[in-house]
Amino acid sequence: MKKLFVFTLLFNFVFAQNLQKPSDFEISQLPKWAKVMYSENPSMFEVEELFKDYYSEHLFQKDFHTQYYKRWKRKYANYLDQNGYIVWPSKEQQKQIDLSYQQKLLFQKSSNWSLVGPINNFQTQGQGSGQANVYCIDQSVSNPNVLFCGTEPGEVYKSTNGGN
Repeated sequence: MKKLFVFTLLFNFVFAQNLQKPSDFEISQLPKWAKVMYSENPSMFEVEELFKDYYSEHLFQKDFHTQYYKRWKRKYANYLDQNGYIVWPSKEQQKQIDLSYQQKLLFQKSSNWSLVGPINNFQTQGQGSGQANVYCIDQSVSNPNVLFCGTEPGEVYKSTNGGN
C-alpha cells in the first residue's frame, strides 16, 4: 500500500496538469483564439478577447482546447505584465513569494493537517490556490495516527492525529 501511495504521488507530480500543446497541423485547423493561445508568446488579454468574440457567435463546446485555455489562464494569470504577456519573476522575487506563502500558512492554519510540500505546485507554478481537492490518502503502517493525503495541485499534507 505504501509503495502504491508513493507511486501515485510521483505519477501526479510528473503528469498532473501538464499543458501539452497539440501538433502544428491540429493548431492550423483551430479558431483564431486557439491559434493565438498556442503561439510562441501570446497576450492573455488578446486571447481572452478572441475567445469571447468566437463564442459569442458559436455554440460553446467543452473540448481539449477550451480546457487547455482554462488551465493556461489559471497557470499564468499571476505572471502578466500590463499588456497581458507572461513575465516570470526573478529567483529572488520567487523566494520572497515562497517565504510569504509559508508565513501565511503558519498564521492561517485552521486544522491539524500540515503542508509537507511542495510549496510551488504544478497548476500555478507558484503558491497554492487555497483550495485542495484530495486525490489520494494513506495511513502510516508504523503509526496509525499518521495520515498523508495528496491534493489536486500536487501538494502533500500530513496529519499526526488520525485526521482529526
